[in-house]
This record gives sequence, C-alpha cells and structure tokens, in this order.
Amino acid sequence: MSINNDSHTAFVLHTRLYRETSLLVDFFTAEHGRMSAVARGARRPKSMQKGLLQSFQPLLLQVAGKNELKTVCNVEAQSMAIRLTGQALFCGMYINELIMRLLHSGEPLPGVFKRYSEVIKALSCNQNIESTLRLFERDLLELLGYGLPLLHEAYSGDTIKADNFYYYEVEKGFVLQLTTDWQRQVYRGKSLIALAQGELQNKECLLDCKRLLRYVLSGFLGNKPLKSRELFLS
Repeated sequence: MSINNDSHTAFVLHTRLYRETSLLVDFFTAEHGRMSAVARGARRPKSMQKGLLQSFQPLLLQVAGKNELKTVCNVEAQSMAIRLTGQALFCGMYINELIMRLLHSGEPLPGVFKRYSEVIKALSCNQNIESTLRLFERDLLELLGYGLPLLHEAYSGDTIKADNFYYYEVEKGFVLQLTTDWQRQVYRGKSLIALAQGELQNKECLLDCKRLLRYVLSGFLGNKPLKSRELFLS
C-alpha cells in the first residue's frame, strides 16, 4: 500500500525507540486504519515531533512510502490533547492495546475510528468510566463483525427475559440456563438487556457485562495477556 502526502487524521497507539534518535510509531488513522511509521529524529532535543507523538493527541499526519513501514513526513496537532488521568488513563491504554491487537494493519475502519475518538473524549470527563468502557467493547465487536445477539435466545429465538439466566456459546449466542448446574459462567437476562440498550447503571449488570465481554474478547486476543490489564486492580 502506497500512501501519498495528504494529511490523515490520526492518533498515536504506541511508540518504541528506533535506532539512535528516532521512534517507531503505531498510528490509528481514519483513512487507512492502523499503520506503522518511522519518525526520524523525533527523539532529538529540538525535534518538533517529540511533544506531539503522544497518546490521545488528535493529529494531522503525513507519511510516505510504498512498504508497510512508512516514514513520517510531517505531523501537527489537529486540536488540543485529550487529557486522561487516573483510571481513565489506564482505560485509554487498554483501548489502545485492543486496537493494536484486534485490527489488521492497513484496513480502513472509519466507524471504529469514530467510536475510538468518541470514547477517548468521554473518558476525559472521568464520569461513568466502567459503563463507557463496556459500551465501547460492545460497539467494537459489532463494528468488527462480531456483534453479540443480546436480545434473543440462540436456539429458540425467544426474547431474552430479565429474570432468567443465560450462558454464552461461541458463534451461537445466549442459551437459557435450565438447570441448577452453575459450573458455566452465566449472565442475568437483565444485564444482557441493559448492555443492548446501553443503560449500564446497576452494579450487578456492570459486573456481568465485564465478565461477558472479557470472555468474548479473549477468544479473539488469544493466550497472550494484555499488558494494560496488569495496571488495573481487578
């Protein structure tokens, strides 16, 4: 994929040292999805790029190159940096790692980029952080083509009932728990309905949804643990 020098709306997902004075940067762009590029000389004391190549800074990015690894030609701030602190910062790092792990390089996903921009701004308000994170995980699965059928039972097609319990079968959906055998992970019907409606205020529902989405995402993330989760207390 060759990219011209037009400006791309972008965020930094991750940076690492590259040679003596440069950075290897993983960007998330609206136009081309996830991409990697070398920011040459970005670690020099007088580099203009040094202060811009930070997470949660909306950028206008110009890159060049025909190979998968591009070269940063120019970068400038599109707007003020989005400030995340405390738990919101840990959540932002987790979201960045999800994008890194789940998105293929060079795949344009404007819907995911839009949702990413929204959730980072929402986290900066430091309100309803748990709910904000769960709804982003729900939407990310949906936008990647793995949406959860939260309102209907897998085999019968019956509407999910608030007072029932359900377990999740991969590639099938939610199945009514008919026995008292609780060895499976089960979820309250009211929690599935709340997740579908985006109304996660109840603590029980939030806990159910956290367990559910962690389980579903683990099927796509594989055995390699997320480093950002180590920053959380639970």
